[in-house]
Amino acid sequence: MSRPDRSPANSPASSLANTAPTHALGVNYLFAGILSWLVPGAGHWVLGYRVRAIVIGVALLAVFWTGETVLGENMAVTWDVHPVFFCLQAGNGFSAFFADRVWGTPFGEEGSTGAISLTLPRHLNLGILLTSVTGLLNLLVVLHIFDPRTWSDAARESQHESRHESRHDAQHDARHDARHDARHDARHDARTANENTTGADPAGTAP
Repeated sequence: MSRPDRSPANSPASSLANTAPTHALGVNYLFAGILSWLVPGAGHWVLGYRVRAIVIGVALLAVFWTGETVLGENMAVTWDVHPVFFCLQAGNGFSAFFADRVWGTPFGEEGSTGAISLTLPRHLNLGILLTSVTGLLNLLVVLHIFDPRTWSDAARESQHESRHESRHDAQHDARHDARHDARHDARHDARTANENTTGADPAGTAP
């Protein structure tokens, strides 16, 4: 008597993995990754994770701009002064380059460029820390977007939502058709009863 084949290739988990939907990796794959780096949370928005995208974007951008404007007083992000930290801050994408472009050039006491200001903000170190940490966190978000399993999960959820919407539409159409047929039958029966009543001879009028 031959024993059943229990190799991993024929296991139920393998069958489910083989039937799991996948998402084609191409231009959209690179676009979502780059967009996620430029604007935190944008990549998840493209994949359909709207709530997650909003949470990621609001959290990272709020912490970054708090460190840059409130704590660092627009001096936390600058390539000219501390390029090492800027490499970490660059993970924030567009926000980091915008801050460096607008406020990144240091000024001396007399306004000449190229000299570091002697009046540094009190919490500048904390501002540099927050802007650097958010850059690293956003890089983790970008790596999550570049993970093919993220796209497979998104495709699976999209198919699930499509089936749910199709089932809901079918039930709605069925209820609408049933209601329409019931009304049509009721009107038809009422019309038939009315015709039978008017077509019959009145009582006592027969010769």
